[in-house]
Amino acid sequence: WECPNLFPMQTPEGEKWVLLQNMDRGAVSGGSGTQYFIGRFNGTTFINENDSSEVLWFDYGADDYAGVTWNHAPDGRSIFIGWMSNWNDYAQKVPTQTWRSAMTVPHELSLKKTDDGYRLFQLPVKELEILRNDTILMNAQIINDSTQFKITSSVQKDIELVFDVSKSTAENFGFTLYNSKNEFVKIGFDAAKSEFFIDRIHSGNTGFSPLFAAKHVAPYRPGNKLSIRALVDVSSVEVFVDDGKLAMTEIFFPTEDFNQVRLYSENGNAELSGGVIYGLKPAW
Repeated sequence: WECPNLFPMQTPEGEKWVLLQNMDRGAVSGGSGTQYFIGRFNGTTFINENDSSEVLWFDYGADDYAGVTWNHAPDGRSIFIGWMSNWNDYAQKVPTQTWRSAMTVPHELSLKKTDDGYRLFQLPVKELEILRNDTILMNAQIINDSTQFKITSSVQKDIELVFDVSKSTAENFGFTLYNSKNEFVKIGFDAAKSEFFIDRIHSGNTGFSPLFAAKHVAPYRPGNKLSIRALVDVSSVEVFVDDGKLAMTEIFFPTEDFNQVRLYSENGNAELSGGVIYGLKPAW
């Protein structure tokens, strides 16, 4: 464990403390990753209130590590920024020039009570919405093979989708980022296995590390609706499921920009309740 972060958060039941601990190796998706604990802190001792046999993961992707929160952030919010790479597996091998790695966008954290107890939720800060442009709306529809939406104005995208799980028969559904070279990143929900996943096996330049080309999964059981939000940059995606109950962050290195989005379903139909794809202007 390294790079600890301990901070208070408010709940309807009073103040609780969250402890982030970063694992150098052995994380849920291989290599580096972040665990978290929820409990009490008296100024000297932190006491974990969750089931000690259950490991809580901050992010189920391979590339959100050693993040920190800011004290006294605006409006009393808990704001987090993470480092987007995998320190143990390939951070010093990625095929980049001038610099290596980047940071996540700022995430706003919250504690919400679930059937399993309090859990940490996270979403992009609301201020990022001022970067949105070039809106493409998607009406409710049945996805029975693939539906293609081509984004030409911006490689950076903010994707919001809502699926009706109760009316979907597909074993596997979601969306794919892809380009004209048949490189792609697949993001979706495997209903047959109750897993959310990001698959970057065919994402482009993966040969720099035998550990990079992989499909990473997170156990997940949605309700009747499944909402997915994804922030897409040139070489990264940050995914937030069901208002941030689950987060997955992954980097990738296509040889041509992923300028297209395709919805898909496999072995059945997926019912899209609605969605929107925004282009994103640069933040600077």
